Amino acid sequence: MEWLSAEQDQPLTEEFADLGPAIDAALTQAGAPYLGIERRPDDAAWVSARLAEILPVPAVHKQHCLELDDPIERLRHLRPMFEITYQ
Repeated sequence: MEWLSAEQDQPLTEEFADLGPAIDAALTQAGAPYLGIERRPDDAAWVSARLAEILPVPAVHKQHCLELDDPIERLRHLRPMFEITYQ
């Protein structure tokens, strides 16, 4: 097994600017497991990782998302699932 290195911070693009506040609100509503974590709602890598983490999708989809090297590409993949689940 090989651990991946931490992703570099990457600002959210205008296309996904609404997802930062949305994931921040979703984590607040989720309660206990997320109350003490560092929040970076302006960072595409952080937002995309949290979306992959909390969306109720099969593990194979989560794994695919987390294997994507580009957080913006990950957001493109996750956004439709987020909209179905939370909107």
